[in-house]
Amino acid sequence: MFNDIPSLVVFLSLSLLVYSLRISCLNRFVKYTNCFSYEWYLVHWLIFMIVFSISKENSLMIGFIALLLSYFTGLYFKKVMNYILK
Repeated sequence: MFNDIPSLVVFLSLSLLVYSLRISCLNRFVKYTNCFSYEWYLVHWLIFMIVFSISKENSLMIGFIALLLSYFTGLYFKKVMNYILK
């Protein structure tokens, strides 16, 4: 709770640093992810909890799988919401 502002400053600084490197494929990925980042935010914790409760193991590989699954779930959620709201 008390580290929200320092975390925001560090994350924003790191994001600006990465963006200023002008790596075009990375910048396109960040811009693309920005299109559905709110939806990803809404579903990521649910996906992480489901994956870790199913696997019964806390490893880096399981975390990476949960990250990818939450990323694509957020993307799909955005497409479903756009379809419903149009």
